[in-house]
Amino acid sequence: YLLYTGWYEKFYTADQFALALTWLAVFGVLFMVLPVLFGLVRKMAARREDVTLVVANSITVFFYLWRILRGDQHQLALAAVLLGAGHLALLFVTLWRCRDDRNLQASLGVLGIALITAALPMYWSLRASMVGWSIEAVVLTFIGIRYSSLWTKAMAFVVICVSIVGLCRTLPLHAASEFTVFANAPFGTWIFVAAAVFVCHGFWRWMRQSGQEEAKLLAQVLYTA
Repeated sequence: YLLYTGWYEKFYTADQFALALTWLAVFGVLFMVLPVLFGLVRKMAARREDVTLVVANSITVFFYLWRILRGDQHQLALAAVLLGAGHLALLFVTLWRCRDDRNLQASLGVLGIALITAALPMYWSLRASMVGWSIEAVVLTFIGIRYSSLWTKAMAFVVICVSIVGLCRTLPLHAASEFTVFANAPFGTWIFVAAAVFVCHGFWRWMRQSGQEEAKLLAQVLYTA
């Protein structure tokens, strides 16, 4: 990456777009897989430094994707989705080879979900992204509760919060001349996000295990929201 940085900062030009992306993809895959390959082959949990290398690699790759593709938000969004999907694919491999490797699973899951979540507003408008975030939050909440995954529950709650903040950022919803009662996109978006929050509340209320204080608290928080 130091060699890549030196080349990029001194020699990169727009006509080397394909070359820069190709080598970034090579380095990205190499440094995502190599730190954990030994453990996956032998079904051993990754060490802390291995997980740190995977996280550092994803941050570096996304930084250069942003540098190269920042002029085209759609391409940057697609690249972020591919990068996130790569982390989620490695997560499923980790679950298959070493189910007890919680640290690596949490890191890969959070990175994958965060990248895909960040890609939505880059590809669509903020309003459309809130619909996507709401669906994502419902799915993550169900998976997190069903499989008792702390990081999935945490990411679901983060995505819900992002959706609600996104709603507030759309205020005011429309110009007075554009207003129609009920049959308008802003109203539909707010109803959709509210419905998703209510569904998540239902999951926490009815899927929780007995005596689980975390579930009771989150069910109350989501119902209040």
